[in-house]
Amino acid sequence: MEDVANILSELHELADGLQRGKIRNLALGERKSGIMGDGRERYDISEWEPGDPFNSIDWALTLIYWPEQILKINRIETKSLPLVVALDATPSMLVRFAGEESKFRLMLRLAVTLAFSSIHERDPVCMTSFGNPSAFFLPPRYGKGNLFLAAELLIDDAAEFYKGIDRSKTQFKPYVSAVDINECLADILARVRKQALVVMVSDFTDVIYGRTSIDEELLSGLVARHKDNVVFLILDDEEELSWTGGVGTVMTRNIETGRLKEVKASHAVRIRAEHAEKQLVFQKYLEDLGIDSLVLSSNNWFDKLADFAAGRQSSSVA
Repeated sequence: MEDVANILSELHELADGLQRGKIRNLALGERKSGIMGDGRERYDISEWEPGDPFNSIDWALTLIYWPEQILKINRIETKSLPLVVALDATPSMLVRFAGEESKFRLMLRLAVTLAFSSIHERDPVCMTSFGNPSAFFLPPRYGKGNLFLAAELLIDDAAEFYKGIDRSKTQFKPYVSAVDINECLADILARVRKQALVVMVSDFTDVIYGRTSIDEELLSGLVARHKDNVVFLILDDEEELSWTGGVGTVMTRNIETGRLKEVKASHAVRIRAEHAEKQLVFQKYLEDLGIDSLVLSSNNWFDKLADFAAGRQSSSVA
């Protein structure tokens, strides 16, 4: 069972380490703001006309020119680049290997790292999820409140999932998700109207194996709105196939359906190679749509993420 207090303590320790200076090279997104100078906002002022929203009127400036003119704020542009992190809490993320390790825990570490990188830049953070019963959308807010609220909601759901497994190995209760990946993407597209850095964190297992598909129009819409700032982090771990060969068979259970399947132990290497090939095909598909992607595992994930961020920064400068 997931220990909420222990996992949150681990995440807070990670956040403390990041605040001590490790986060400066982890900016994945590029700001497209046209603002010059140190100011964080620019206001375009024009004359208010009947039919314009009343809340666009700049009353302080209007009082100077009243009654000849009523002036409005035409546009506000900020230097901030909101971070939107979409987190996958489907059962495949909850498979444990190497003790208590899982892609779920790696996902939480990535969420903390990405969020504190944005907090360091004084950018607001939006957290959303799919695949979990308590799916949520936490609109962009400054500070770390959204991050740790999201972590608590996800950990609570994971704990309930593990309880269900522990209670009954034979009468398996399927995991029922509230929001799928396309609904999550549609929500982001509908609710995040200004340019942002959108990061999807998932193993994308269902997509890679053709059990579901991502709506290409949604992906194209996100890329069009957020330019080069849509990134997919694909979680994987070689240790998930800990039976890396040998003789005999291994009994595996589909964590989503509970169905058992007997697999020859000698097939582990081939299964791993096929999975890696499918990941590459998926990454090429994303690249053709203008989406950068990176495969991460629990091994050396921080350095790989830092190198990936540095590469994106170098390409944007070039």
